[in-house]
Amino acid sequence: ATGEKGSKTGTSCASSVIGIVKKGDASIEAAKAAGGITVVASVDYHTKGFYPFVGETCTIVTGK
Repeated sequence: ATGEKGSKTGTSCASSVIGIVKKGDASIEAAKAAGGITVVASVDYHTKGFYPFVGETCTIVTGK
C-alpha cells in the first residue's frame, strides 16, 4: 500500500572527528542488513554533532 513503512526497521551509523577520522558504516545497505530488510519502503537520515569537528550520521531504513 502507498505510504506503508514496512514491518522491519534497520539502523546504521557512522561518526567522524574533524571530518578526518571516520568510524562506522551509515550506508543504506548496512541499515538493510541490520534490520534483515530486502525490500526498502523508506529511508531517513539523522545527523547530530558540531560539524565539521565531531558528528554522527545515522541511516534509518524501513521495509520488509
